[in-house]
Amino acid sequence: MKQYALALPVLAFLNTDQKIAVTVGGIYFVIYLLTAVASHNAGRFTALFSDYYKAMNLTIVIGLISGIITGIVFSLNIYVAAIIGFVVILVFENLRKPVGMALVADLSKHESWATTLSASSQAKSLITAMLAPLIGWLADKFNPGSGIAIATLLLLLIFPLYHLKADHRNK
Repeated sequence: MKQYALALPVLAFLNTDQKIAVTVGGIYFVIYLLTAVASHNAGRFTALFSDYYKAMNLTIVIGLISGIITGIVFSLNIYVAAIIGFVVILVFENLRKPVGMALVADLSKHESWATTLSASSQAKSLITAMLAPLIGWLADKFNPGSGIAIATLLLLLIFPLYHLKADHRNK
């Protein structure tokens, strides 16, 4: 990213550190704007599906496929594509979060929402803690992009074990 920041002619009047700071700040601004738009439009996105489960599953699969592709392009030193891939992952994660919150609200009693959301947050932290050493080991053995791609591929392969299914018995 540093090389792209230094090559921007509109920033010619800035020194190297300032160019990098402006470029990184601009990228983060775009990322936060995109994720905010995704969260804001989660309801419209969910309305495209017959239930929350389908929207959740689709965003998970898109995120996992994006993770695999991002890891591969990072391994190939195509950093702009990797940055775009990470942005896609963030956007779909921020599209999925409000859908997941609505799903939790529908499935749990009002009195236990905080406990349910806390348990969900703890589960995410536990999964992250389990995946981090695997990704780190793969990154050391191969390279960081391969670590991301392989770990994400494993998550996609086991997706049938954790994908969400609607319970139609109670309807």
